[in-house]
Amino acid sequence: MKGERMLVNQIRELMEPSNPVPAAGHQGEAPYQAEIAALLTELRSAPPEETEPALVDPVRDRPNRRRGRDTAWRVLAPVLSGLAVIAVVTSLTVAAGRGPGRSKDDPGAPPASAALPRYFATVIGRNAAKPALQIHRTSTGKVVATLPFAAGESPIRTIAADSSGHAFYVVVEVVNKQERLVPAIYRAQLSVHGDWAITSLPAAKLLPQAAYFQVGGIGVSPDGSRLALTMENYRHSRVRAELVVIRSDGKGAARVWSALSVPSLALDPVWTDNHDVAFLWQDHLTGSEIRFGGRSQERSLDTSLPGSSLLAAKVLITSPTGVMETAFASPHGGPIFATIANDSPAKGVIGIANVRLVWFTPHENGFTILAIHKARYNSLSGRDKADLFYQVLGLDRSGQHALVDSPNLGMMNIFKLRPLPGVHRSFAAAAW
Repeated sequence: MKGERMLVNQIRELMEPSNPVPAAGHQGEAPYQAEIAALLTELRSAPPEETEPALVDPVRDRPNRRRGRDTAWRVLAPVLSGLAVIAVVTSLTVAAGRGPGRSKDDPGAPPASAALPRYFATVIGRNAAKPALQIHRTSTGKVVATLPFAAGESPIRTIAADSSGHAFYVVVEVVNKQERLVPAIYRAQLSVHGDWAITSLPAAKLLPQAAYFQVGGIGVSPDGSRLALTMENYRHSRVRAELVVIRSDGKGAARVWSALSVPSLALDPVWTDNHDVAFLWQDHLTGSEIRFGGRSQERSLDTSLPGSSLLAAKVLITSPTGVMETAFASPHGGPIFATIANDSPAKGVIGIANVRLVWFTPHENGFTILAIHKARYNSLSGRDKADLFYQVLGLDRSGQHALVDSPNLGMMNIFKLRPLPGVHRSFAAAAW
């Protein structure tokens, strides 16, 4: 997924500076130490909490996923040092507020624990001649099925699981008869006999087939009847975001919401119920080789309402600092898992990237930090790579467990981050 995210960053860097960014102090104006000091000051001034102290959960590093990376850690709690350990800080609340997932009857109750999905999927061979989808058993990481795509179908754009956990939808790009790249959709499904099979879906014909469209993300409705895809429209001088909803069986016509009047990007679509689609929204885009800025929000669109404007989507949260690079909302108003990148200084190609793995409560200020990564960069590509050190790849059907590239493939809830077993090689995409 890093390749697609780096492409998005490059798109943002090419945006003309005529679309101004609102004045904000978070774009690297203060050094990293000042930001941490401000957070600590806020925490010291907050009323004392009666909860237990924050825990630290070690995550083992796999060197083959870290090769060539300049990694330096700074966390807001006791640090576990060592090359093979990632320090993860849990339950550090930046702003006071209710925790996610609490019931109306008991506002102070923690969310009920949900079982992990039985399977997760990874796509291997981003640049290989024969990319394939691998199905893993979550408990062991063991590959239970390897399902190849047709020859020449790459790169992989995005992948999502349905609510049953027994089907995965993958978007790839194929060369059509006019020698243009167009999207194709595959579904891998577990049969009643316990076998996995992959098939091409006719639903892809409902998507725009023009060369200036590109798929940015896919989400599956809880009942499995519809797919939501975020798309990037390059027809004009600047990229515009669109959201397309189609039936998974390929019947009927696509419904499209667009934001053609606003240079923007939409990513990470996820159905929070059978009619609301949440997605990561980025606008106020401006940038060049020496400057970048933008606003990032998690928004939610009610697809049952009339209209075709993507700007009608409601704002769930706005990043108060830095840029959200990935974000996924949980069903029915649960937590929003995200990654936030903040570069210091904001201008130039040499600086320090501060990347945080966090979760938000919708409609409330502040967020909770699970981990912080700090790295120096001295080029544009180095900055993009550093800003994508963490990526949230998706949520399970309960909305309580996020799949995270950290940069090892791991799983995260609102308390801790831990690795998934069995994934020792580079992967292009993942879902559960």
